[in-house]
Amino acid sequence: MAKLEKFIFDLDDRFKDGFTNRVQTRRNVTLIRDVAYGEEECCKLDLCYDADHDGEFPVWINIHGGGWVTGDKHWRRGQGMLYADMGLFVVTPNYGLSPQYRYHEALGHLNRALRWVYEHAQEYRLDLRHVFISGDSAGGQLACLLAAVSGNAAFWARLGQEPSGIAFCGAALACGAYDFDAMRRNPVALPMVRDMIGLKPKSIDRYPYRDMLYAVDWVNADFPQDVLIAYGRWDVFVRGHEQLLADKLRSLGKRYWLYRGGGTGDHCFHLWYRRKASRIFYDAVQKYVEQKCADDAVDLPAPIVGYPQLAPCKCE
Repeated sequence: MAKLEKFIFDLDDRFKDGFTNRVQTRRNVTLIRDVAYGEEECCKLDLCYDADHDGEFPVWINIHGGGWVTGDKHWRRGQGMLYADMGLFVVTPNYGLSPQYRYHEALGHLNRALRWVYEHAQEYRLDLRHVFISGDSAGGQLACLLAAVSGNAAFWARLGQEPSGIAFCGAALACGAYDFDAMRRNPVALPMVRDMIGLKPKSIDRYPYRDMLYAVDWVNADFPQDVLIAYGRWDVFVRGHEQLLADKLRSLGKRYWLYRGGGTGDHCFHLWYRRKASRIFYDAVQKYVEQKCADDAVDLPAPIVGYPQLAPCKCE
């Protein structure tokens, strides 16, 4: 079991808690905890939204990270409040963690969470034309894959499910593990990979859902046209993974914006909400959401000169 990695991720979440779960909002934000979307104990989600909002909500699905072996929606409640303060209806699901659940089982849980959103759209006044997905670290990888295969009936049939009915108009992915071959070569990640697939990493070809680990391979023309990608310059877990995703998006004619953070807390730097680098990223998210919901062409700020900790780069 990836005990050391789990300890590191848990410590990081707890250490950031003073920043992540103590967010001041301008709107009348309501948080509903632990809504069941499935029978397993892990199948719970949090909802966060402006109680005074008029009309339909654009929807923001946020997948927490933790190396597929740990993590919890609890540590993203502050983030949910930030997104809700932008006028979004935020859904943050938990999902099965390894080694109790294998990777493909976690995917099945998240598909059911998306189905819950689809089925409760009328109750919560959700605008299903404008559904976004986000995630960090392992959650970034899962969010990337979900954005790619949400409507893929053959993909979900292999897991005994049907598509959720959700189609994503946009995505914001942070420090995601998109290059699974690089993960297998990273000594830090090997225990996590073993827990995810229930096999030694060198035996990965025996895992029946091996292809589902490679999220970028599934990215196709149906992927959102405009994507925000945040990454850390010195990220010990997923350094360089963002380039694999960027290359794939460019080959498909997609537009993407790269936001690079550096320094202390490099992995998932965007969770340090009081840092300038994090604030710049969330300002970009808000502009991105406003433009996508208005069905306008996305036009985000040009690269910031003279600030080395964050370098947004617009690529078309």
